[in-house]
Amino acid sequence: MKKKIFMLRIYFICFIIVLTGCPKNPENFAVSTDGVHIQYYENGRGEPPIVLVHGFASDHWDWEFQATHFSNKHRVVVVELAGFGASGNQRENWTMEMFGKDVVSVIEHLNLDDIVLVGQSMGGAVILEAAKRIPEKICGLVPVDMFQNVESKYPVENIDQRIERVMERVQHPDREEIRKAFKRKVDPIIIDRIIHCFESSSKIGWESSIRDLGRWLNQDLIPALEEIKLPITCINSDNQETHVEIGRKYTPLFDAVVIENTGHAVMLDAPDEFNRALENVIMEFSELKR
Repeated sequence: MKKKIFMLRIYFICFIIVLTGCPKNPENFAVSTDGVHIQYYENGRGEPPIVLVHGFASDHWDWEFQATHFSNKHRVVVVELAGFGASGNQRENWTMEMFGKDVVSVIEHLNLDDIVLVGQSMGGAVILEAAKRIPEKICGLVPVDMFQNVESKYPVENIDQRIERVMERVQHPDREEIRKAFKRKVDPIIIDRIIHCFESSSKIGWESSIRDLGRWLNQDLIPALEEIKLPITCINSDNQETHVEIGRKYTPLFDAVVIENTGHAVMLDAPDEFNRALENVIMEFSELKR
């Protein structure tokens, strides 16, 4: 009987570790410009380094397949933005600009150069803001399922109701609704992690973050594209058509790869295809630098 109880405890501890990841290493953080501690996870060696940035209401687990795959040949750094994951949330201004500074703080803390910056969803806006500040350190940018039509505007009518619906979904996650967001069959543990992220987070700053993302898309996206003189290749789902020609009106080195039959979290829906696409993009960035 005692042995059974002991084994049950071991299984329970293992389950919690799977859900939450390894304990936070107090040394693995940088300090953003407003004093907030920004957690990062680092593995592997090799050039160019890859920095991965999650989207809204997410954390480092979004990149588990990429961190494992690319750390065989690259130095891989996964950043958790302020208010998400194990990073701090003592912040007043929850803007794309401040999130960009979070990423810059990690890059400067680790003294990285010639970086491939990858950002999914809101993380796509964040990596553009980071690149504006340290263009000399960036090899290229990879927004994930973003910027399908850079001239389209985030709908501002009924904005409060839209944001309320988003916050309702993260405050009261529905397993079936989350599962339907994926177009392919995903491991149930991924759904468990998403729900755990929603339920265990303080959500401080989340509403302000999603509100500023809409503002940024309407006001700051095109100026950012015009300012950044770096190659940008999106890896998008086929949820909506990607208009490369519109992006090239504002930055000539704009391109996109579309992975069919995927949802918004392309890297989780089709990790192998995503990894191959990212490998090709990294090779193209390297050739452009020659």
